[in-house]
Amino acid sequence: MLNGFFQNSGDSYANIDARPVIGDLNELAEWDVFCRRTGWAGGAAIHIDTGINRLGLTVTEAQGIVPRIVAGDHGITLVMSHLACAETLNHPLNAKQLAAFREIASLFSGVPASLSNSSGVFSAPPSSST
Repeated sequence: MLNGFFQNSGDSYANIDARPVIGDLNELAEWDVFCRRTGWAGGAAIHIDTGINRLGLTVTEAQGIVPRIVAGDHGITLVMSHLACAETLNHPLNAKQLAAFREIASLFSGVPASLSNSSGVFSAPPSSST
């Protein structure tokens, strides 16, 4: 569910086995409360803003939750971001975002990572896609 994890929505997600994309620290706190209350272990994605400047945790916020990931039992099953200018093949922001994403995603050891959108998948050279 790309639109986040909102207060009192956890049971609805669990009922349909949906995994939320968490985009801010308030959603992460709500996720933690839901998981502790219910024991639900369906997983969630963390969205990190690497340059689109409207969606996701800041890189600093993401760095702040790395100790939680290292500690285990965190319920985070994906680290993701979104390209701001994927429609433009050689836009300099694409390379900047890719570098930022690779750096932050490397801190989330053992958690799969995904960067892109449809345009990014179709425009990125195979050797540089993440």
